[in-house]
Amino acid sequence: MRVAQAVRGATQRDYEVVWEYRGTSEYLTADRFDLGYGAVAFANCVGLVLNTWTTIVWASVGITGDFAVAQADRRFRELLRKRLVKRDLPVAWLWVLERSEKRGLHAHLLAHVPEAHRDWVKRAIDECVETVAERPVIRVPGEKTVLVKGRHDKAFCPQWFWFRYMMKGIRPTTALNDPARPGHFVPLKEIAAMRRMDPQGMVRTQRFGVSRALQQLRQTQLRAETGLPSNALRNGAMNFYELFDDRYYQWSQRDENRRRTEELLKTLVI
Repeated sequence: MRVAQAVRGATQRDYEVVWEYRGTSEYLTADRFDLGYGAVAFANCVGLVLNTWTTIVWASVGITGDFAVAQADRRFRELLRKRLVKRDLPVAWLWVLERSEKRGLHAHLLAHVPEAHRDWVKRAIDECVETVAERPVIRVPGEKTVLVKGRHDKAFCPQWFWFRYMMKGIRPTTALNDPARPGHFVPLKEIAAMRRMDPQGMVRTQRFGVSRALQQLRQTQLRAETGLPSNALRNGAMNFYELFDDRYYQWSQRDENRRRTEELLKTLVI
């Protein structure tokens, strides 16, 4: 009955109470890895490398508790999205919530930020966090609210390193079926050459997502329309070298694909 009330439009707090615990998880799942990998690959297919890593420590500005952090982070992303769109910049990112003893529940954002706009985006990120928190961010060395690390526009290695770091909260026993050997499962840690796979704390809300332009439904639609290259992970890639390279970006740079790439890029400015 309480679920029905919330779904039908009860108070916001009713909705929060009902759904807060339904999203509880201790680990990321294999399908989240698939979603994230596909999003990075798709961004590369339209010529965008996710070259910027942002960490936000919400507790440093007084925002704690799973639902409060999730709300703050969601509002932050929406404010940043609007600013990017206003400047005709693409909205291409992945995000994850993690818990640690030092930082509490904090957020990571892996995004594409053109080098020419990075200083502006850094300021925009600070301002969006301050708007949500209604107080200044902390800029003391070692205790910063926001930390942004940017690389050049074609930084493939940092992009895949950060993606795998973001995925470290997957259940350590996760394994994928080897298509060459039906019934044989290979540990994801081995396939993706992940240095870390360890719990990142119990989280009582959604802990991972991608920007709307990188979601799987959009990828499927555009793949059918434009002939995007296939997803190596879904094609059964079983080692690091098959998964993490610049193949998707190189596809976007071929002469015959440039026009469709330009059209696809417009869809990410939404």
